[in-house]
Amino acid sequence: WEEIPEATDLLDTYTGAAAGYSLRRLKTGATNAIRVRRSSNNDEQDIGFVDGELDTVSLLAFAGTGDAFVKVWYDQSGNSNDVTQATTSAQPQIVLSGAVIVDNGKAAVDFENATQYFTSSVNLSQPITSFSVANIDSADTYQGIFGGSDNKRGPSVRPGPVLGIYNGSVLASSTTFPTTQSLFGSLHNGVSSNAVLDGTIVVSGNAGTDGFNSLQVGGYNSGTGSGSWIGLIQEVVLYESDESANRTGIETNVNTFYNIY
Repeated sequence: WEEIPEATDLLDTYTGAAAGYSLRRLKTGATNAIRVRRSSNNDEQDIGFVDGELDTVSLLAFAGTGDAFVKVWYDQSGNSNDVTQATTSAQPQIVLSGAVIVDNGKAAVDFENATQYFTSSVNLSQPITSFSVANIDSADTYQGIFGGSDNKRGPSVRPGPVLGIYNGSVLASSTTFPTTQSLFGSLHNGVSSNAVLDGTIVVSGNAGTDGFNSLQVGGYNSGTGSGSWIGLIQEVVLYESDESANRTGIETNVNTFYNIY
């Protein structure tokens, strides 16, 4: 057997993130990952961590044999940039019939349809670097792991038939797109933008110059269906800076925990 090294808390080593959403602990001192609502009576409870991972024992004790949905995904960066969804029908799922939803053995948030997404009032300006662990159900034309609330959508990783970087009407795309758990990365920095898949830059181009108008996770464009992510998301970390020099180190940390590639 081979001993696999443990992943350290990402944001302790690579500081300065604008926002960090995950089902693992990203920063020492972070207490809660998510706030969930159970189906049996709509009660709510915060769920934290045990040994750096989501406290699934407490989660299942709260959910019982029913379902649980995520109302708040807490920001672990220290900036209090939480993303929320108050509408119950638009809340993505974390427990199904008394079992935690997982991908590759780790807890995952399931965005089942185009109406499920999180919103915030967070605005970000370029350069923006992102790292996301996600798995799409099927590659469709308009889907994004995150983005902005306005129709312009802001810069976002824009999977579909291709993996690309998108901002307004500007798109640069690769020729392939995975439908398995993957580590997606992006740098939105004008003409020096790129999209990264499992540690490899797959496309470079111009992602425009705009930033986010009201960050959304699980899609963009205010849940109209255009841009909504349908699939699983486990982690989204955003920097309002060019983290090219730290990209390999951040990806290694993420992959050590999730064992994606």
